[in-house]
Amino acid sequence: MVILSNVVDDFINKLKQNAHFENIKIIKAYPYVVKPTRLSKIVLCLSLGEISIDNCSVGDNCIYGDYRIDIDIFVPYKIGADVISDVVSDIVNGCNDNMPISISTNNIKSDRDTLCYTAKCSLVFNDAFNIGGVNNE
Repeated sequence: MVILSNVVDDFINKLKQNAHFENIKIIKAYPYVVKPTRLSKIVLCLSLGEISIDNCSVGDNCIYGDYRIDIDIFVPYKIGADVISDVVSDIVNGCNDNMPISISTNNIKSDRDTLCYTAKCSLVFNDAFNIGGVNNE
């Protein structure tokens, strides 16, 4: 069971415990603030995406559904775009205790404002939800 308000923070903590992300900065997407300097290392920016929830039982509070975690990947030009596929692979391998039901990525783009290659990876998970507190009350 996941607590909806914690899913992004929990995923960030899981990735930070993985040695593959030791030299990668992992942050939550909010609040949006312009960074005054150029990025010097790979940055993963996580946010909660689309959510689909249903009450799956009659007369009971059994809330189940899907949620998506979006990960914007920024790789400075000096590191190179070829590491993005490795980063995505490491993200997926970092989900081993709660495998996503869907994984998608978009094409790698060049962003002149950040001087980075960028890509988005989205992971969809299916789980029971706790959205109200103790026993969903």
